[in-house]
Amino acid sequence: MIPGPFGIRWAQRLKPRIEHSELCSYDPATEYRVRRWLELAPRIGEDIFLKLYSHGTQECHSDYLLEGGLELTLSLIITECRRAGLDLHFSTAWEMRQAVEAAERGDGRFIPQRDRAAVTEFEMT
Repeated sequence: MIPGPFGIRWAQRLKPRIEHSELCSYDPATEYRVRRWLELAPRIGEDIFLKLYSHGTQECHSDYLLEGGLELTLSLIITECRRAGLDLHFSTAWEMRQAVEAAERGDGRFIPQRDRAAVTEFEMT
């Protein structure tokens, strides 16, 4: 199992908060949160494994995600990866496992083989 980012978030509140990469209506993605996710995410060598989650079946969260929250989150991740000079690849859980196994073997970087037109189209908007 690959965990998501986990640690302390210091900014944006009077008291520190635990950051665990949940996408939800009461704690929307921000530039700071995305930067923190990338700092806290598990790594193997130079590869960063950013896993996010949501409880999207709850109406308050699904409304938030489907009415612009998910698009905002992806846009912030793409922008931060560009700023930091990171290559970004979207993957399924299976592809993430294959990437971890390739990194463990020292086979270089595993890049998911998929139609990237959807990602490119999103980046252009």
